[in-house]
Amino acid sequence: MNKQFRPCAVPVLLVAACAALLLAGCGGSGRVTVSSPGAPGRLTAAAAATTTTTAAPPAGIPLFQAPSTGFGVPPQHGPLKMNTKSYSDTSFAELGCTANQTWEFDLNRGFQKLTATLGVDDNSVAKDEVTVTFTGDDNAKLGQTKVQLGQVTPIEVPLANVLRLRIDIAHSVTACNAATGYGTTVGFGTGRLVK
Repeated sequence: MNKQFRPCAVPVLLVAACAALLLAGCGGSGRVTVSSPGAPGRLTAAAAATTTTTAAPPAGIPLFQAPSTGFGVPPQHGPLKMNTKSYSDTSFAELGCTANQTWEFDLNRGFQKLTATLGVDDNSVAKDEVTVTFTGDDNAKLGQTKVQLGQVTPIEVPLANVLRLRIDIAHSVTACNAATGYGTTVGFGTGRLVK
């Protein structure tokens, strides 16, 4: 007895549906649909590509993640409120009853600039003027900014080819709450070393 098998449209449609699923799951930019006009099992690619673009943050690191040289005190980090606005990712120095503070970082010539919003924490008890000085290799002055309670200043410090960055923070009044030691806190809101 000799049986002959005729090709059937069902296996062809099944193979086409599996191929469509595979193509859709392999990173194709559009969707793939199975249609039957003309011939059974014919694949049709629909070019309905939807692309969502999200702006990536500038390449770099938060200031507090920069390696310290061991000189001075490394910055603290966390949320800080300056001039009524909260900054969740802030590098800061609690000056308290002390005179000044210095941060020094090993940048390894890997960054183009430092960006931040510089200000004084709204909870600071002392209303004094704070001077922040940025110094690079061979004591080259990269910039200086003054801030006080109730104001913020956006900064951008050029760092191209800088090996070491020194940040000196000095305030004019060392007034503080003697019981808590809390005085002026200076913050670098969203302080970032940009590559």
